[in-house]
Amino acid sequence: QGWMQIPGAANRRQVLREIRRVLVDGGVFLFSTHTRPWPVPDRLWVGRWLEWYGGPLVGKKRRGIDFGDLFYVRKLDVDHSLEQYLHIPAQTDIEQMLRSEGFQLLETVRETSIKHCPLIYAARKK
Repeated sequence: QGWMQIPGAANRRQVLREIRRVLVDGGVFLFSTHTRPWPVPDRLWVGRWLEWYGGPLVGKKRRGIDFGDLFYVRKLDVDHSLEQYLHIPAQTDIEQMLRSEGFQLLETVRETSIKHCPLIYAARKK
């Protein structure tokens, strides 16, 4: 479970403020997250963008708080499943949020050995 499983950008910002509060001066925050492609989105995200922004125009209700919110069912075993939430941000969204909450982005590395290749971030408390 992680930071991108917290619904709402405002709530994720609050978590960043708390992380910054408890880090010593110059402390480093390491985390990973999946990101959506930007500025050139793939077909999957173009479709999701059209659904998010165009759906309400034709009477469809949005599910989630922010663009990038996903809900999916995870099968636990033959008889049980669990609906899960995950927010998939653009890399630029993460970088902007870190800067605005008082972090200096040190490095990002794409972890290619893991399916869906998450980004690993290192950010220092200013």
